[in-house]
Amino acid sequence: MDPTSLHFSRSGLLVQLLFFSLFCILGIWGLSTTRPFQPEPQPISHYIANDPTPDILFDEIRPQRHEGPLEELSGGWLPVVVLLASIVYLLWAIALRIWRLIGSSALLVYRSKQLLMHSSLKLTPEPIAIGSITLIEFGRADELKQDVYQETAKAVSFSGYIGAKLGQKLRHNLRISYIDSTGAADQLTVSDIEVDGGVGQLRRFTTYLETMRAAELQHSGRA
Repeated sequence: MDPTSLHFSRSGLLVQLLFFSLFCILGIWGLSTTRPFQPEPQPISHYIANDPTPDILFDEIRPQRHEGPLEELSGGWLPVVVLLASIVYLLWAIALRIWRLIGSSALLVYRSKQLLMHSSLKLTPEPIAIGSITLIEFGRADELKQDVYQETAKAVSFSGYIGAKLGQKLRHNLRISYIDSTGAADQLTVSDIEVDGGVGQLRRFTTYLETMRAAELQHSGRA
């Protein structure tokens, strides 16, 4: 396969799409069981034993909901906020996978000393000059330090946390650290499940990118 580019894996995107959709459904179901979306419990009627007038209500006891202190303090809205945040993140992740599935652009392409990325990888995607790359890392996901995006996803989304824990020992990631056009440090992470050709293609692309970066550093006298 061409080592100068990475293309999206349709099977990998479908697996991710199904994964996020499943947790989104669970999140919506969990939201429907929260206090604001549940009817108030009906009072329980009690009658006097051997009451000659059983149709006359003797007492009513309204069942109390069992809630933790945070739920009581927030009026039952804390789990709603957490679940809504998770669902929004999951819907966003699903939309990205659908966008990548129906599109035809490559994930990453190295061309003319620049790394061109798919528009879905960053909010403001821009070419990465090979000379602006400060570090290229490739390895098992659990051996690489989590970037800011991954930490946020794990904090906001329970499915993101579970997915990271279950999948990081099986996944390989390419991490590219670089300086963007504003002079700020940034990172780009690509997982083998997203790449057509898997670990092998990701490794070939990494080797090619490292060779090009080394040549550029030597040419610029920064090696």
